[in-house]
Amino acid sequence: MRYAHTKKPKNNKAMHSSYCSMNPRGLSPILTIFEMLVVLFVIFLFVFIAKGYANDETILKINLAEDIVLMVNTLAAVPGDAAAEYPGNSSKYNIILDSSTVLIFQHDEPEINHVSRKFILPQGYVATGLLEEKERLCLEKQNKTILMRGCKNNEFPR
Repeated sequence: MRYAHTKKPKNNKAMHSSYCSMNPRGLSPILTIFEMLVVLFVIFLFVFIAKGYANDETILKINLAEDIVLMVNTLAAVPGDAAAEYPGNSSKYNIILDSSTVLIFQHDEPEINHVSRKFILPQGYVATGLLEEKERLCLEKQNKTILMRGCKNNEFPR
């Protein structure tokens, strides 16, 4: 028995278009929930990466490299001979200083984790030094040469 208000569609095309033009009321909340989950995932990912960098040795190596560059530039600007001790502990790191770069890395560390900082010395100045896991780091300026070395005992009493 057929009801008067229901009509059978004449072809499948008419049936398909009536289903596609329906307002999908259940789809909107699902999309909203999905978007919120994606946003939460992205926030979690950024926090996770930032936390990893904050606890990483890379930050300490960057700070040490920038401090050494500042010390070299300061010694180059000081008239006459001078010496300075780095106030922090550098015993975890190997440090190479040349006339344009300071390179800091840990023993058996992949090269991608090495940190280097470039600087420019005045004309005629030379910087050099190699320090292998020494606790105390000193920079000494003699004429136009800046030498990085381990500090001697009681050179700078603490």
